[in-house]
Amino acid sequence: MKELKASYLDIILAIAEAVDLVSPNVNKHHKQVAVIAWNLAKEMGLHDKDTMTLFIAALLHDCGSVAFTLDDRLKTLDFDFENPNRHAVIGYHLLKDFSPLKQVAEIIKYHHARWFEGSGREHNGEKVPVHSFLIHLADRIAVSIDLNKEVLGQVEEIRNKIIDGEGMIFMPEIVDAFKRVSNCEYFWFDATNPDNLIREIVLKYNTDMIISEKELLSYAELFRRMIDFRSLFTSAHSIGVSVVATELAKKMGFSEGDVFLMKVAGLLHDIGKIAIPLEILEKPASLTKDEFNIIKTHVYHSYRMLEKIPGFHKINAWASLHHEKLNGTGYPFHYKVDKLALGSRIMAVADVFVAISEDRPYRDGMKEQQALNVLDSMEKADQIDSKVVKCLKEDYENINNLRKDAQKRIMEEFDNFLYS
Repeated sequence: MKELKASYLDIILAIAEAVDLVSPNVNKHHKQVAVIAWNLAKEMGLHDKDTMTLFIAALLHDCGSVAFTLDDRLKTLDFDFENPNRHAVIGYHLLKDFSPLKQVAEIIKYHHARWFEGSGREHNGEKVPVHSFLIHLADRIAVSIDLNKEVLGQVEEIRNKIIDGEGMIFMPEIVDAFKRVSNCEYFWFDATNPDNLIREIVLKYNTDMIISEKELLSYAELFRRMIDFRSLFTSAHSIGVSVVATELAKKMGFSEGDVFLMKVAGLLHDIGKIAIPLEILEKPASLTKDEFNIIKTHVYHSYRMLEKIPGFHKINAWASLHHEKLNGTGYPFHYKVDKLALGSRIMAVADVFVAISEDRPYRDGMKEQQALNVLDSMEKADQIDSKVVKCLKEDYENINNLRKDAQKRIMEEFDNFLYS
């Protein structure tokens, strides 16, 4: 796929921004923690490779909180909060099976470990990475900053709070580095304007981080886990859409490279649902008008996140436009048929088909004739592509069985994830 040169640092940044969408209250939290940890690591003299690993772990450190309700997520922003390791362990399980992020997963697992709880570097019989203690300190600095106020006037109070925790909550060597670097204004300006330093880091290191197709698929699977594993209600939706869209793309003559991109796009098509409160995603009854308006934002967030990743133009168009309609009545852009590529139209049919065919905790999926009636009705209303629907009908049993098998496998994975 010569046309796609994705950098995994760009993808990590997209994931970090996705997790921060859970609430405006956590806007840029991951970026803040990442630049604070980066500057602390530089002050401590860590090697570039270790500092980059720390940076990536910091960008993802709260990824486990996507499984939380909004109230629980906001509690993690308190300097002291109960059960701090819960979301860290969930984050660890989300990441640990992806080889490029295995070390990052280990760091995240203990990023709320307090120094005294494990008699220093030992915690629950395991050695805690220094990176974990660095992220813990950086995280507590970040949540102590009031972004609505001028930052330098807050420095003394934050310094005292951190220094009071030396040797008990925080690793002494890291606190020593903080004492030195926190005397410099740039440290606090970076902490409150993290995009500036992040832009510099990306420019310096991104060209060395181009990923292969296999790695891209792994990151798409990671996105898929983060979206679907938020809730039993959505736990296998993305894999179902990906499988159906991929099969339709094959049957409609897409090249091998584009079939691969369709597979990735299907896994990513609902990434914006990270911004939707669990209370709405899991509501078993009809949504109110306001709740449905919130649901509508998910494709907008998907589009804006994916457009930031160089090389993802085609993936983004196919993934994020699946609620557009050929007659212009869809959302969020109200594109008509002339602006909707065949890949986008395939994704729209796949999404509708899977949504009405899959079982949900509160209702059974539609049988064949019911599902086809819905698709026929939408086709006649000029909402979805008749050629794509025809292709689905011609191989309905095979495509539906592929969907069922994939979703069954993911449901088993979800059960293992819940009880691991």
